[in-house]
Amino acid sequence: MTKKRIGIFGGSFNPPHIGHAGVCETVLKQKMADEVWVIPCYRHPFEKKLVPFEHRLKMCRLAFEDLGGRVQVLDLEKNMGGKSFTLRTVEYLKKKHPESEFLLILGEDAAKEAKTWYRYDDLRKALSWLVIPRGPQSMVPNVSATETREALQNKGSIETLIPKNVIEYIHDNHLYS
Repeated sequence: MTKKRIGIFGGSFNPPHIGHAGVCETVLKQKMADEVWVIPCYRHPFEKKLVPFEHRLKMCRLAFEDLGGRVQVLDLEKNMGGKSFTLRTVEYLKKKHPESEFLLILGEDAAKEAKTWYRYDDLRKALSWLVIPRGPQSMVPNVSATETREALQNKGSIETLIPKNVIEYIHDNHLYS
């Protein structure tokens, strides 16, 4: 029996934007994985300042809801507690779901900084990586979370950067202002 291929797409998602949704769409359309599990980090290992986890989790659920049942948003790292290390999450998932094959989904920018991650060499050996290109040559919208936060703080135009339901959630909860 062929193992189900599950793409793990982790990140701070602070906030989730159309680039994140584009990554999931690309992975599924090109049949790189059967499902994508979006996993917002609970406590960032580099102590980045993030809006509270519950808001980021809810925004992810809104941002990815149109992609259907093949994209799930999990609060796994909150339940695990402590700092969110990718390797720890991967090891947990592999142990809990031995019937599945896991692939780590990374944007090209994240892949370049991954050498600084906790036990990088072990992470490289633990599973295959799907590195999604960024920039003009990519099918994924070239948007960054930094760009979206700056636009939100400067009251700039964000309609082309963030899904409409996420924008409403951000405004309703007075985030990033």
